[in-house]
Amino acid sequence: MSEKRQAAFKKTLLFTSKEDLVDGDLKVDDQVYAIKIRLKGDLLDHLQGDRWSFRIQLKDKKEWNQMRNFSIHNSKSRSHIAEWMMHELFKGEGILTPEYDFIKVKLNGKSLGIYAYEQHFDNQLLEINNKVIGPILRHNDDAYWEN
Repeated sequence: MSEKRQAAFKKTLLFTSKEDLVDGDLKVDDQVYAIKIRLKGDLLDHLQGDRWSFRIQLKDKKEWNQMRNFSIHNSKSRSHIAEWMMHELFKGEGILTPEYDFIKVKLNGKSLGIYAYEQHFDNQLLEINNKVIGPILRHNDDAYWEN
């Protein structure tokens, strides 16, 4: 991942693909999950210092907090508590929104402090919210960043 991070700083943006996923372990309390993990975030604020942002996929259909796919990031990258408040306002209005909250994070035993976690947009988000499985439209800005 360090090489991918260095490449992002050279290009001034992070470009990711499924090939970037590496095996790892996620430990929450006393539970250990086998995962695939990669760097996330287009902009370099997600890679500053040692507080990098990650996309996490639990293997073997395991779940943490009713999620199989989610990201963790330095809350500074998303305006700290403002992003959480936006999610809560959306929920209060009945707008489908991913799970978003905060958690203490350690990486290889080193404390990174408080991170935000956010559920990935996938069928599981629809299922948890009692919605019919269907297309989830998203804006893809890859071409913008590549130019």
